[in-house]
Amino acid sequence: MENAAKALIIAGSVLLAIIVLSIGVYLRSNLQGTADVYVETLDTNQLRKYNSVFEVYAETTKTITAQDIVTLVEFAKKSEQSTKVFVKERGAYKDKTEGEFDTSAFLKSHILREDNSKIYNSFIFDSIEYEEGKVIKIYFTFKEEKNK
Repeated sequence: MENAAKALIIAGSVLLAIIVLSIGVYLRSNLQGTADVYVETLDTNQLRKYNSVFEVYAETTKTITAQDIVTLVEFAKKSEQSTKVFVKERGAYKDKTEGEFDTSAFLKSHILREDNSKIYNSFIFDSIEYEEGKVIKIYFTFKEEKNK
């Protein structure tokens, strides 16, 4: 009788241990799924925030200035996300994020001027390219003269 009571206690303990382990495994898998969704949401929000820096120029009707281009080039370089900023001048696109970018010389030669009803030295958004949801290239054309 004593052995039977001990056997029941041991069996109950083993059953309780299995239940506790099962609950632990269930909670871990459930919480891991929640954590994965949270990380994915966080990554999506960061990607949206990163892309919005570039996409604002695709949606704008305002004049894009040399200062805007410099800001984009500096942002693209500092973020190290391999996004390229291209400017079309004299018929060819040039990657402004490649190598050293002489900000002073660029601003000096592309400074925005207004005279009567004309705007000189502005930029026009051309297109934007994505890869896996991320902006990888953005294109602008330099316009020496534009009607207001």
